[in-house]
Amino acid sequence: MQIDIRTQTFSLTSALKSYSEKQLKLALENCDRYVQRVTMHLSDINGPRGGKDKCCLVRVKLFGLPDVVVKDVKDDLYVSINQAVDRARQAALRKIGKQRSLIRQNRLCLE
Repeated sequence: MQIDIRTQTFSLTSALKSYSEKQLKLALENCDRYVQRVTMHLSDINGPRGGKDKCCLVRVKLFGLPDVVVKDVKDDLYVSINQAVDRARQAALRKIGKQRSLIRQNRLCLE
């Protein structure tokens, strides 16, 4: 699984990169054979003005399935990362589960 982390309006620290990669790997480990690439975009929408503006957008590219795209905006960037990654995991597992179900149904119909 390829992981690409990008930032806008601030520089990516090694601690933030490490934390983000760890969260993505943990969240997607059960479906990593279906995951081609994960891209995370981090941004501070309002910049130094503050407020609820730390944005995390996660795009999971799955083999043979539509991409999963999740966006979360919170006061704290780490909370935003956690929630976006968790929602991306849930959405990816849902899509993979539906695909597996369709495959099983097609096999039963062919027998």
